[in-house]
Amino acid sequence: MSGRHISITEKKYETNSAIIEIQIPEFDDVGNDELENKLNEEYNSYINSVTNEFIKKCPENSPEKYSLRITQNISCDTDNFVSINTDIYEFTEGVHGTSSRLSKTIDLSKGEEIELPDFFSDEGYEQRINRIIEEIISKNP
Repeated sequence: MSGRHISITEKKYETNSAIIEIQIPEFDDVGNDELENKLNEEYNSYINSVTNEFIKKCPENSPEKYSLRITQNISCDTDNFVSINTDIYEFTEGVHGTSSRLSKTIDLSKGEEIELPDFFSDEGYEQRINRIIEEIISKNP
């Protein structure tokens, strides 16, 4: 079997002062029940935390509704690896909102998250990456 079973549950809430639209990834059949439960708990906990913090910011009588949108993009889903980008957009008055992204890549065989240093065998990778980024920027400022 190629890939995992990751479904996305969508929820929408509306109050007097806010519109909240969230997507929650749900892992199923990743080959390791403990890892599956851990991933589902981590994502649910994180999304609940972001949502609760957002709700605390919402005043009762705002002339314009605040909004929170959390979306998921599964960028890799194979037998060995899963990568998910969680994008968060908040509008809390003003001209425009703020965006942030949480990216996670999980090695399913090891049951752990992979971070950037895990892809390189030497310590000079940061300088090489920065040099490449600088070259790209200089070609297209």
